[in-house]
Amino acid sequence: MKNKLVYLQEMTGRTCKEKTTEKQNKQNDWKIIKVCVLIFISVIFTSCDCVQRVEGVVIDAETQLPIDKVKIMKADTENTFVEYTDSLGNFEFYAISGGLFGCPKILLSFEKEGYIKINKKYNPSTRNVVVILKKQTDNTKNK
Repeated sequence: MKNKLVYLQEMTGRTCKEKTTEKQNKQNDWKIIKVCVLIFISVIFTSCDCVQRVEGVVIDAETQLPIDKVKIMKADTENTFVEYTDSLGNFEFYAISGGLFGCPKILLSFEKEGYIKINKKYNPSTRNVVVILKKQTDNTKNK
């Protein structure tokens, strides 16, 4: 009676070493696939920042003239990044935000002494915005 190992080798045409090598190759293939999946997932979740940009002009509600030195900041965070309008009332505000499921809207605060502070929400890339500030009155100062 032949040795079972010799009989299997004759039937399959492969040795035990060949079978082991084949098994190791499959295990290595799975390792490579797992590493690729992990790299793909990490790239997806770490590169989801988006640049939010809003630009426009701030004007007085009564005179329709531009207002300079209006303080503009992101209203929904404690971020201390502040921009100011120039002498012609123009502004550009940039921020970076997580955008895992799309770039979120940006909430900006516009304020200047003597005017009522307003918060406005904008799409991430908005241009030619006209922000109208109303002057404070005795009735609005207490609010």
